[in-house]
Amino acid sequence: MNYLESEEALTEFIAAFENGTYPGAQWKHAEHLVLAACLPVRHAIKAATDRDRGLSRAASARAIVDRFAPRRDLFRDYYSFDLLASRDASARWIPPDRAPK
Repeated sequence: MNYLESEEALTEFIAAFENGTYPGAQWKHAEHLVLAACLPVRHAIKAATDRDRGLSRAASARAIVDRFAPRRDLFRDYYSFDLLASRDASARWIPPDRAPK
């Protein structure tokens, strides 16, 4: 995850994703988390980190990965295998069928 080492490395990672050159074999849960943290809320993260925490975008993404990457199976607390394997779940959002542990 050297793309979290600096703003420049993170910008290059996002550019590689956006132009389709990021290697698919290297695409893991952490990469998904980084993009989820950076792309949809690009401007909000910048404003929040600049103003509130003084963290760079890379530091913010690193914090998100550190917190959520180990929890990549968290959805299993909420969704049964059968529901996830269903045609309905493939076609649309389905509410959880399990209570969290």
